[in-house]
Amino acid sequence: FNECARVLSAAVAKGPYILGERFSGADIAVGHSCDMARRTGLIAEFPALEAYLGRLGERSAHRRVYAG
Repeated sequence: FNECARVLSAAVAKGPYILGERFSGADIAVGHSCDMARRTGLIAEFPALEAYLGRLGERSAHRRVYAG
């Protein structure tokens, strides 16, 4: 997990989303996995992933899905 998290951290450090400025299906899939990792405490040492999840959480669609 740590190796994957390091690679992903580098990717999201370059822009707000995995593909840079463009939100894509990759963000939906990876974002969900990151959210599950956060819930189990796995990404605490990866601040870029925490910030990425914060950006995803700001999207209106994300708020609608995870509101309840």
